Amino acid sequence: MAAGNAGWLINSVRGDDALKESALKVQAACVGLLLVVTGCGGMNNDDWRSKSVNVSSAASSAFEKLDTNGDGQLDSSELESCPALRDSLQLYDSSGDGNIAKDELESRLSTLFASDATLANITCTVLSSNRPVAGATVNYAPVEFLADVLSPAQGTTDSAGIARLTYADADLPSSLQGRDLMLIGLYNVTITAGGETKTCGHEANSSSREGVNPTFDLKKL
Repeated sequence: MAAGNAGWLINSVRGDDALKESALKVQAACVGLLLVVTGCGGMNNDDWRSKSVNVSSAASSAFEKLDTNGDGQLDSSELESCPALRDSLQLYDSSGDGNIAKDELESRLSTLFASDATLANITCTVLSSNRPVAGATVNYAPVEFLADVLSPAQGTTDSAGIARLTYADADLPSSLQGRDLMLIGLYNVTITAGGETKTCGHEANSSSREGVNPTFDLKKL
């Protein structure tokens, strides 16, 4: 019974206090059920597992920000301002010319987000001259053209040099808070260890080992 129908029931039983009390209880139950189902502001979206990405819009935004000479290609100098794309060039440069065209970017993003931006367990290994680095702080910052979907992730390496990247609880669905999860996507990465900070990039994806567990050697960054 809808809350409005319960209200009609109350008006119809004004002469009977017992029935009126029962009708009030029905109305309260209906309102409570409505709030549980929709939330205070509408449909409850707090139990999401993925987020949709408008690939065409994201590609257009990327070129507006990165294609500074307006030639329709992201060349090596332009990619320096986006480590995530620079360090994932082989995934995006399908023509092999060393640049990323808009259709190449859109094609790869369509593959990456074929099932939307989904939550995944992403770890990374931090080395220095092939030796694990403990206590390094790893920060994943979403590229600007995906920042409306992705959030920052962070982790600290253990004695084996492995960091488990995770979103802050506020950026995870309530049922998954406290777990090491983040959305797949493109991230600019900063690693701080021993008072020194290095910058690189990573395409976090669920389709390859490098996508879920990249290795960063500080001496090679």
